[in-house]
Amino acid sequence: MAPLVACHAIHGSSAALASEMRKWNPLTICFENGVNNLTNLKEDKHQSDLTRIFIGNQNRKTEHSQIVNPLKSWLENDRKITAVIIGDSELANKIEIPNQVESLPLLDYQTYRNVLKTCHIALLPLQKGNPERCKTVIKWAEATAESVAVVAGPELYPSVQN
Repeated sequence: MAPLVACHAIHGSSAALASEMRKWNPLTICFENGVNNLTNLKEDKHQSDLTRIFIGNQNRKTEHSQIVNPLKSWLENDRKITAVIIGDSELANKIEIPNQVESLPLLDYQTYRNVLKTCHIALLPLQKGNPERCKTVIKWAEATAESVAVVAGPELYPSVQN
């Protein structure tokens, strides 16, 4: 963490992350991530017979390996579901149901949001731990802005679950 000590100041995107970074540099400030104004809920997209499940969590290979079997079973039991997986071709390949998996590479932000907009449910699985505690609720906010329902673990999201 020597580079953090040498910085004039540090910008963290969550209070927990800023708190951790202050251990190395007391000149740390927090600016929470956010999205532009939220639009009205687009209920009509949820009337579709098809369901698109969004999985766009980067650097979550361990967590993704834990959802392979349940996700595969879910897709096998309902042929009207498509898993939209961004940036994790390994997860897409393990599901082994090509006609129900849309695998995309990492995307620029606007394209990412455009793909998210086409989905109905976002899976945001997060394990417990300090790295997860230091994250922000930006993925939840992005999904909300695109009228996408969220399924997530309890570590990061207690302030927005209810």
